[in-house]
Amino acid sequence: SKFLHNQPRHPHGSTGTGDVNKLSSQSRSAINSEVDSMINDILDDDEVRCRMPPLSSRILLNNALDGFDRPDSARRKCFPALLGGSSTLMGLSNSLNKTVCDKLRCTGCDFNILLFDNYVWSTKTDYLFLRNNAPDFDKLVVNLESRAGHRAYCCQCSHHSECNIIDISKLPKLKWVCGKH
Repeated sequence: SKFLHNQPRHPHGSTGTGDVNKLSSQSRSAINSEVDSMINDILDDDEVRCRMPPLSSRILLNNALDGFDRPDSARRKCFPALLGGSSTLMGLSNSLNKTVCDKLRCTGCDFNILLFDNYVWSTKTDYLFLRNNAPDFDKLVVNLESRAGHRAYCCQCSHHSECNIIDISKLPKLKWVCGKH
């Protein structure tokens, strides 16, 4: 006890022994309050606020850039990558914006995924049929059946038909990923 009194004291009652667990709840509360106060001071600083455009402007700018080609380093991937029927919106998907990816690519055959609105694949569609006929719609149409609200997808090695939004990761037979937007 006498040894501890000879140790230099630090703010909030710490003895410098490194044992943070010995801080009282009152001391912890004071530290948390000080940190919160510093953060609020930074956020309230007019200089910081002036350099940051309002959120609505940042969203508008981001949406305006979507129509332009981005360098590969700036292009974005869907997360999660989704498939869906013909009534679902297409574009870049994220946790807030659940849209069907329209830039899908197969990692198995390195081919862009083809989409056919209001069609489903017939049961006789197989690997060899796709390999010989994709991407020619006039050849593929013999194995496509008209069905409102559905969307048929294919590459040169696999196919899938969907009417509801589904995460591609839930379909392990497909080796499809977002090819970046």
